[in-house]
Amino acid sequence: MAKQQEDESPPNYDDALITSSRYGSLPSTMSVHGQWTKWKSLNLCGANSKERLCLIEMQTGYSGKPPLGMRTGFLLRDGMSTKDQLLAAAGDESRGLHAFNPDGIIFLPPLHPDPKSDHMDTELMRAEPGTNNDIAFHFSIEVGEEERREEFAWRKVKKGDDQANRNGFKLVRLSSSQQTSQRNGSSSVQKSSSSSSPLAGQHGETVAFLGW
Repeated sequence: MAKQQEDESPPNYDDALITSSRYGSLPSTMSVHGQWTKWKSLNLCGANSKERLCLIEMQTGYSGKPPLGMRTGFLLRDGMSTKDQLLAAAGDESRGLHAFNPDGIIFLPPLHPDPKSDHMDTELMRAEPGTNNDIAFHFSIEVGEEERREEFAWRKVKKGDDQANRNGFKLVRLSSSQQTSQRNGSSSVQKSSSSSSPLAGQHGETVAFLGW
């Protein structure tokens, strides 16, 4: 059994500087830029503002439009127009314009989408104690061609820590994990089978950095 687990170990993320998906490829370095004329949206770009990739819409929750409904959050479009296909959405887990909840909910296209349906799966991102008496945001998602489910965490980083040249968050791959899936109506919520915090005492592999 141990040998089988070693053979199935996930690949090193340093071997792939460009991430591919069914929506195309994403560069290893991305940036976010705003425009004075579009204060309710941001541009997801490559290394500079001229390499525009996707539009990020800010949603206040007043409209109640799906998939976020009465939640504040963001919509990611597959292009630079509000009419382009929705790639993903993220917002507060709790509904309500003034709800206070550090946990988040993320809406993603199904792994095996139905062209006749606009259904989106949901993933939860939990705020949990980090490794240095700070906060971290933990989530699980399928990765790779084999759609192997793995655990990740966004961890806060200060300038100078881990060779970071600015403040921000690093994305850490923790480990592969056994997950359970609960489907309720039109949504699918993935939850970890572990009841304890998976962040304690785990360093993991840094696969991305978000700085400002």
